[in-house]
Amino acid sequence: MKKFIIILLLFPMAACGSGKWQLYCSEDGLTDKVKIHGSSPRAETIRKPGAPYDNLDTKLYINIFPNGSLNVAIWASSINLVGGTYHGGERIYKLNGKFSPFDKLETYSVRNLQETINVLWFTLDRRTYSLILNNDSLLLELPYYTGKGRYRYSWDKEDLANQIRELKKTCFAK
Repeated sequence: MKKFIIILLLFPMAACGSGKWQLYCSEDGLTDKVKIHGSSPRAETIRKPGAPYDNLDTKLYINIFPNGSLNVAIWASSINLVGGTYHGGERIYKLNGKFSPFDKLETYSVRNLQETINVLWFTLDRRTYSLILNNDSLLLELPYYTGKGRYRYSWDKEDLANQIRELKKTCFAK
């Protein structure tokens, strides 16, 4: 039987625009594999990349598995970026961004697979996951054909960590 435990994470609204994360504990009815997965609030557009991408919807995604493995990704309603290098079925992009207003600008490597065209998977999932848990925002630049758009993802890190910890107890307690 497929079971879903839906927990909405409610975060106080802060000046940076933090909001609700939606996390779920789900079990695949066919394989009985369990995972925690969810998305951040929709990112705030800081600089529009130009039409037709001005109304882009984008969020961060996390998948957490019982064995400790995880995936961290960026989902966007359209991924049509310039640059990058092609390696056997995937395109690798270097994105500029920073997790804190006080951090220096860093480069984050993401990959875009042919079978998940609207998803950019971080290549260093564990490092990115740690940065998400220890910060409350990510400012990221996405290089579209029409220009570089800037997006700010915001969340309450303490509530996120607490909710993940509670979901791990519930979801992985078998």
